[in-house]
Amino acid sequence: MLGLKSLAIPGALSAAVVLLAYAGVLWHEKFSRASALLFALGLLIAARQAALVAALSSSEPEVSARALAVAGFSAMWLPAVLYHVVAEVLSESRRRQYSIALVWALAVVFAALAFTPLMFGRTVTYGWGTYTLYGPAGVAFAAFSVLVSSWCMRMAWNGFRRNAPDTPASARGRYLFIACCIGVVGNLDHLPRLGVGVFPFGGVWSALAALVIAWTASRYRLVEITPAFAAREFMDTMSDGVAVVDPEGVVRLVNPSLLRMLGYAPGELLHSQPPAAVAVLLYGAEGEGAWPVQACVGQEREYQDPLGQKRTLSVSISLMRDGGGQLQAVLVTIRDITAALAARERIERLAYYDPLTKLPNRVLLEERFGQAIARAERAGAMAAVLYLDLDRFKHVNDTLGHDAGDRLLQVVSERIAACVRESDLVVRNAESAHDATLARLGGDEFVLLLSPIERGEDAAKVAMRVLQSLSQPVEVGAGAPVATGVSIGIALYPDDGQNPEVLMKRAGLAMYHAKGAGRNSFRLFDAAMNTRTLRRIDAEVGLRRALVRGEFELIWETRFRAGGVAVDGLEAFIGWRHEVRGLLMPADFMPIAAEMGLAPTLFDWTLEAAFVQWSQWCRQHGAALSMTLHANIGELRHSELLADPAALFAAHRVAPSSLRLAVRPFRGADLDTTVTARIRELRSLGVGFDIDGVGDDSIHFDPLHVDIADRIRIDAGQVAGHANDPARAIAALCGMVAGLGLEASLTGVADPAMVVAATAAGAARVQGPCFSAIMAPVEASRVFADAAAARLARA
Repeated sequence: MLGLKSLAIPGALSAAVVLLAYAGVLWHEKFSRASALLFALGLLIAARQAALVAALSSSEPEVSARALAVAGFSAMWLPAVLYHVVAEVLSESRRRQYSIALVWALAVVFAALAFTPLMFGRTVTYGWGTYTLYGPAGVAFAAFSVLVSSWCMRMAWNGFRRNAPDTPASARGRYLFIACCIGVVGNLDHLPRLGVGVFPFGGVWSALAALVIAWTASRYRLVEITPAFAAREFMDTMSDGVAVVDPEGVVRLVNPSLLRMLGYAPGELLHSQPPAAVAVLLYGAEGEGAWPVQACVGQEREYQDPLGQKRTLSVSISLMRDGGGQLQAVLVTIRDITAALAARERIERLAYYDPLTKLPNRVLLEERFGQAIARAERAGAMAAVLYLDLDRFKHVNDTLGHDAGDRLLQVVSERIAACVRESDLVVRNAESAHDATLARLGGDEFVLLLSPIERGEDAAKVAMRVLQSLSQPVEVGAGAPVATGVSIGIALYPDDGQNPEVLMKRAGLAMYHAKGAGRNSFRLFDAAMNTRTLRRIDAEVGLRRALVRGEFELIWETRFRAGGVAVDGLEAFIGWRHEVRGLLMPADFMPIAAEMGLAPTLFDWTLEAAFVQWSQWCRQHGAALSMTLHANIGELRHSELLADPAALFAAHRVAPSSLRLAVRPFRGADLDTTVTARIRELRSLGVGFDIDGVGDDSIHFDPLHVDIADRIRIDAGQVAGHANDPARAIAALCGMVAGLGLEASLTGVADPAMVVAATAAGAARVQGPCFSAIMAPVEASRVFADAAAARLARA
C-alpha cells in the first residue's frame, strides 16, 4: 500500500487552490451572484477534497467512513452549482430557470440519500486506501454528474460560437468551455466508487479549471450588470469627483476622481471632517463649521491642493432627505473646469482679439463702444474716438516683406498702448482697465476709445503722445530701423455724434484730413475745437521750449499808498516773450502751466529772478521798497527754493521783511504738514502774506486766512464784473476786511472813483492801470531809484 499521507497531499493542495482562486473571483467581481455561486462551488470542492484527505490520512476505519460520507455529501451539490454558475456567466439563467430548478431538485434528492445504503454500500480496499462503493442511487448520481458536466460544456461552446469573434463575450465563452473541459475530467473520481481502483485525483483537475475561470474573470468580467455593480462602477470610473457628507460634516464616501482632484489619499478624507481647504471648497467662504449647506449648482470656486497646484472647480451640492424631509446627507459633485476655462479663454481670444497684436478686434470694439458711451453719460463727461492709420506701412510691406510689416504692427500697438498707460489726463474717474480701449480694425488701422474725458484737449494730448512715440524708428529685424508715422482723426461724444457708427465715420474723416495735411499729425472733426486744441497744444509745447530757450522775463507793477501818490512797493510777475504772439501775461499761460505741472518750476524761476534783481537794486539804492510775488498753495508745497528759505535770503542778501507773498484763497483741507511748516518758517523770518484775488463770485473767507495773512487784496476788476455798484461793493468788502482786523489793499483799479470809496472804507494801498502800467525791469529800476531818493530826502 502506498503512503497514504503522501497521496493526500495533491488533494489538500487542490482544495487550497480552488478556494483561493474562487475567493479572488468573488472579490474581483464585486460579490456578484455569479461570483458568489463560484465561491460556493469552490467551498464544496474544497470540502470534498478536505474530507477525502481526512479519509485517506486516517488509519481508523470509522473515521475514514465518516469522512468519505461527508465527501460524498459535498459532491451531491456540485452538479447543480456548476450548472447554475455556467448559466449565470453566459447570462442564460432566466431562460434556463426551469432546467436550473430541475437540477437543484435532483441535487436535493441525491443529498437526502447521501447517508443511506442506497447511495453508498459496502467498502473496498485498494492499494492506496479504503473507499466506499456506490449503491443504486450512487450509480444514478454518477450518471447525473457526467450528464450535467457534458451539458455545461455544450452551453459554454454555444456561448462561444453565438458571439462575434474577437469580442469579450466570445473570449469569455471560449475560456469557460476550456474550464468545463478540464473540470469534466474530475468525473474520474466516480470510478473508485464504481469498483475501479483509480486514485481519486479529480480535485487537481478542478483546481486547474478554477485557475482558468479566475484568469478569465480578471481579463473578461464574468458578472452581469446589476444596479449595485453599475453604481459602484459608475462612481469609480466617472470623471467628476463625488463625495457624500453626513449631517455631522463627516465624509462618508469619495470616489477616485475626487481624490485625484483634491490631492488626498482615501484615508485623509474618509470618516473625518474635511481639511480646512476642502471645507472651504465644499461649503464656500464660511469653510469649517458651515453645515448645513445650501444646495447649489455649478458654483465656480478656486482651490489649491496640498502640492500647491491651483485649480478652478465647479461645485454642485444636493441635499438628500428622507421621506419626512429630514436631512440625511449631502451629495457633493465636483468638476475640474480648469482646462475648460482655459479653452474658453482661448476661443474667446480667437473670437474677440487680433491674433497678431493681441488687441481687441472689430467685434469686441463694437461692444466696448456701447460701454464707453454709457460711462461718459454716467459721468456727465465726454468720450473720444481716435482713428489711427499708419503712414508708409504699404511701403514697408512691399520692400521688406510681410514679416517686417507684422513686426512693425506689433511694435506700433505696444507703443500706442504705452502712451495710454502713461497718460495721467486721459481717463477720469476710471471704472475699470477697459476705460481706454485700443483695437486693431485690420491692416494698419487702429481705433482708440477714451471714456470718460473732460475735454477734447485730453484726447489731443494722447494723440500728441502717440505721434511723438511713433516718430522714433522701429527695429523690425530687417536691417536698418524703419521710420514710420501715423495720421490720427478724433471725434468726440456727444458733440460729433451720439452713436458708434457716426463717431467712427467722423473720426475717419478727420483722419483723412490729417493725412491730407501732410501726414504724421492729428485733426479733430470739429473745426473750431480743432483750432482751440491746436492752440492749447502749441502753448504746452511752447512752454517747455521757453524754459529751455530762456523766453521768460520779469515784469513789474507799482503799488501805491491810499490816494495813489506815494509809492509803497513793486509787484513782480513772470512774462513770456512768445516768438509770434509777443509778451504774454501770466493769465495767458499760467493755467496751462498748472495743468502741465510746471507752475512750481515757473514760481521758482520767478522767485530766483526777482531776488537777483531786487538784490542788485538794494545794493545800488538801498532797501527802499517791499516786493510782492504771487503764489498758490501748490507752488508753496512743491517749490525747491523754499525748502530752505533762510539760505535763500542769505544767498541773495535780501531782507525777509522786504518780501510779501500774495497767496490765492484756499481752504483748510488744502494744507498739509509741508505747506504749514513752510508758511510758519517764512512768517517767523518776517515774510508778509496777502490773501489775493478777493472779489470774484466764488470768494470765501477761511479762519486760516486771518491766522496767516495781515492783508486782503481786493480785485477791483473782479468786483466791477460782478456788482451793479462796484464802488459800494468795494466799500463793503473793505469794511468786512477791517472787521477781521486785517488791512485791505485794492488791485486792478481802472476807475479812480473806486479809489475814493476804497480809501473812505479803510483801504491802505492801491494799484492798477489807472496809476501805472506794467513795466519792464529798466522802468521798474527807475521807480525803485526814485523811491530810494525820496526816502533819503525825507530822512
